[in-house]
Amino acid sequence: MWLVVGGPLAVVLACVATAVVIARHPDPPLTLQERQELNKAEQYNPQQAPDALTPALKARNHAAQAGAQGTRDEPQP
Repeated sequence: MWLVVGGPLAVVLACVATAVVIARHPDPPLTLQERQELNKAEQYNPQQAPDALTPALKARNHAAQAGAQGTRDEPQP
């Protein structure tokens, strides 16, 4: 009985506690300068840093070629 009632009751209490924290401590609004800094940071230009994608590209290519190479148990010719 306590497991059936206790689980949902704990979720409801956690929801109420979260709502109280949100109501008492809201995030302050961003200033114009902070918004401009965030917009500048979000703009990504691959030509500025071409090496930034190199690890992802190597991993993608390695994963794509894994099936073509076979498994480790099979001898490679």
